[in-house]
Amino acid sequence: MELCFHIGLPKTATTTVQKHVWSTVDGYLGRMTGRQNDARALELKRAFRGWMAQSRGWQAELEAAIEVLKDSGADFALVSEEFLTAWPSPGNQRGIALEDAWLRVTRRQRPHPVISWLGSAQETVGAGSRVRVILTLRRHADLLASLYSQSAPTMLRPSQRDFEAKVRRMIKNNDPFLDFHSLVKEIQETVGVENVLVLIFEDGLQVNVPRMLSFVDHGNPATVEPESLPRENQKASHVHTWKTRWESDYLVEVQRILFSILCRAMGSTGWARAAQRRIRRAIASGQSQRERRTQRELLLTVPAKLA
Repeated sequence: MELCFHIGLPKTATTTVQKHVWSTVDGYLGRMTGRQNDARALELKRAFRGWMAQSRGWQAELEAAIEVLKDSGADFALVSEEFLTAWPSPGNQRGIALEDAWLRVTRRQRPHPVISWLGSAQETVGAGSRVRVILTLRRHADLLASLYSQSAPTMLRPSQRDFEAKVRRMIKNNDPFLDFHSLVKEIQETVGVENVLVLIFEDGLQVNVPRMLSFVDHGNPATVEPESLPRENQKASHVHTWKTRWESDYLVEVQRILFSILCRAMGSTGWARAAQRRIRRAIASGQSQRERRTQRELLLTVPAKLA
């Protein structure tokens, strides 16, 4: 049996891939945070909720979910869930970087929590089976800006100042979320280098989608045209500029007015400019030498002169 996890990172076109690429793959069970009709997916969803809450029984629930998959006779199953690269912890179950609750936990410890999930899955599938992982990385500054934009509606006072203050605290605390090198190495050591596909968001869907389909080897590339895929959940409103409050086509005029008043009352500036030199320099200078080396290996380079 082959069990494949597409684990994000968040804001790396995961929603687009889920809706328009994985939906063409036989054996795709969906997201573990979405609605599920498949009993096999429901078992995995139960285990995932336990993992997010870091409850004691989640390993047993994951083992039971994988046994259900085996009993169904499935030789391949694919799950796409970007929350697997969140960092859940006591007091911050969602574990999304830059949310207000993120900085309440000052010391996150390696290995990344997803390693325990993948390790338990690897043990359960047993000999002759394998767990495979697809991970997409993104340039740090753009990833953090996009994450902040998405989470802004849940924040008390979202603003450019708040965004920069949170990023600086992450750097000061040597937050392991920023250490992609260790994340990749931990995953490779857990499931095997040959079972890990690392993609770069900046390469674009035209490059990444064919590589994904080739890796899982259960899709029909002829049915997917990467160039024509719609972009889902985009937060960027301009080059290196992200809105901190999204606008929905479905909001009626009254709702938009009330929402605008609420934003002003909470002190939102309405924008998060991630390309400002000071914050990009801070992000780059906060990276370790091994992180820079990983970026060179993955062709994800930080320019010496930051724009």
